[in-house]
Amino acid sequence: MRLATLLDALPHKTVSRRRDVSVRSIVHDSRLVQPGDIFVAIRETSGNDGHTYIPFAIAKGAVAIVQEDSKSRADGNGITTIQVPDSNYALAVLSAVRYDHPSTDLALIGVTGTNGKTTVAHMIESILLSGGNKTGFIGTTGYRANGRDLPGGHDHTTPYPDRLQSILRLISDEGVAFTVMEVSSHSLALNRVAPMSFQVAVFTNLTHDHLDYHRTVEAYLKAKLRL
Repeated sequence: MRLATLLDALPHKTVSRRRDVSVRSIVHDSRLVQPGDIFVAIRETSGNDGHTYIPFAIAKGAVAIVQEDSKSRADGNGITTIQVPDSNYALAVLSAVRYDHPSTDLALIGVTGTNGKTTVAHMIESILLSGGNKTGFIGTTGYRANGRDLPGGHDHTTPYPDRLQSILRLISDEGVAFTVMEVSSHSLALNRVAPMSFQVAVFTNLTHDHLDYHRTVEAYLKAKLRL
């Protein structure tokens, strides 16, 4: 895929240097960068700042850097940089394009809420499978297509977009019709599911958990309602 094609999907960006670059994949973890990748520098809820790892990503063969900072750590390397207002959103959009928008082939059922997401998502998956429907699952207990674990292991309830879109592509390629997803408030606030459209949204409840991140109940509810 060409960088120019990917950039067409980003509404707000400032591009420095070449657009006619061949891209292998989109990566937010500098440790996973391979030659030909775009590295997207995101700021984590933990305080870890991906901008710090830009030189490491370049050393590993990244061909372009997506960043929020106006001053680039890629200066002097002759590498393409893309400045965006929200690199989390950019990661979601670019990853969806990279995997050819797999969610558009699926009826997505998103389950959010403070408690009960896993139980409700499992119930929906079980009902769909027992009815003979090809069904995908993304959540706390793993990533599955038609009841089978997908390769690559499990890391987050709602994976980062580069991983999430690759999982959705695997699920779609299995001929799945429905996919049940646990959607955390963090993933909603950080735009991990930004380019995706859910056909069904399930809201279980709202309690005072996670206020260390959202600060107020109102902000927490606002994040949930983005589904």
